[in-house]
Amino acid sequence: VTTIEPAGVFWRAEEYHQQFLTRRGGQDRLTPQTRS
Repeated sequence: VTTIEPAGVFWRAEEYHQQFLTRRGGQDRLTPQTRS
């Protein structure tokens, strides 16, 4: 994976993935981070 894409995209994807997992599971299994 090359570092051509801005960090914003990566962070956005990470946040979305975490939110999706949290929404599906309901509990923070990975990291209990709640940043709005």
